[in-house]
Formats: sequence, C-alpha cells, structure tokens
Amino acid sequence: MPRNYTRKTTWGQTPLAEMESAAAEVMQGKKSLRKAGRDRNIDKTTLKRFIKKKEKGKVKSVAWGAVAENGREVHGETSPTFRGFLHPENNYSCAYEHHHSSPVYAPKVPLVQLSQPGDILKDSSVSLTCSSDANPPPAYTWYKENQALLNRAAQLVFRSIPLSDSGEYYCTAENALGKTASKRVLIML
Repeated sequence: MPRNYTRKTTWGQTPLAEMESAAAEVMQGKKSLRKAGRDRNIDKTTLKRFIKKKEKGKVKSVAWGAVAENGREVHGETSPTFRGFLHPENNYSCAYEHHHSSPVYAPKVPLVQLSQPGDILKDSSVSLTCSSDANPPPAYTWYKENQALLNRAAQLVFRSIPLSDSGEYYCTAENALGKTASKRVLIML
C-alpha cells in the first residue's frame, strides 16, 4: 500500500476528524491541501509529493493503513474516510488510489572495491569503496579488525598507508530498514 501521508500518534493527538479532513482535502486538490499543511502542521515535503504526483481530476478514493510498532499491518482499507480505531503508538497513513511510490528496501550486501589491485606498497595511496543498493540510500561505516573507524563515508582513503594499517577491513550499509556487512578485504603491506 502506498504510504504518503504518515503520522505517528500518541493519546490526545491526531483525532479521527482531522485525519478524515486531511483525506478530504487530498481529494479536493492542490489549494486546500496547501491550506491543510499550514493549518495542521502536516509535513510540507509530503504535501509537495501529493501535489506533484496528483493525477488529473478528482481523486476518487484514498487507501488507508495502520501499522503497529512491531511492523504488522493492523488495518487497511480503501475509502474516502478512515473507519478504524486510533491506537497510541501506531503509524497511520493514507494515499490516493493508483499512486505507486518507489519501493523501499534494506541494503543489499555491500561490495568493497580496492583502488589498486595487486601488491600494496608502504606509503602508497590506497582507497576502499563500499557500495550497496538500497532505498532509502544507506549510511556506511568502516571497520578494521571488527573495530569501527571514524570514517562514515562510502570511501575509505589512505593517502600514505603505513605498515600499521595492514589488516582486515569491511564496511556496513545501513538504512531505516536494515543493516548488512560486506565480505572482508585483507590489506597486506
């Protein structure tokens, strides 16, 4: 189910009438949707996404979903209004029907590439590059001998590699949906 308008609730927030009103404004179009964002503090990026991807004409129905903290979908329906019960700590979402968001997924196993194949000489320049397919894009962390390094970029660069940097390296790729580790690469000087 597409999830374009999502709001986490706690007791006393997001009354049912407000969610139904937001869905009605999605169906009415651009002008009232912008007004809804100003009046209700609905995320502006989400509103822009709705406006950009809105199909021509009126939206005939809205897909609603409720997901518990454990990730299990507890409610799903397609109707102009949300008819489920609001529970604290659940995530609620709505999207107009027939809109498909880009798929989101955890990082695939990262690949580590060494800048220069073959023998590595002391004091030479060497880089390791970590890459992984994921949506949303992953954050990278480098490790040497199972100890996290300060470098949090996709590339680990040694301008003049000393003997003390010999060892086993690997990277992890992580987004909100998961974390995976690459195979280990041995750097010998």
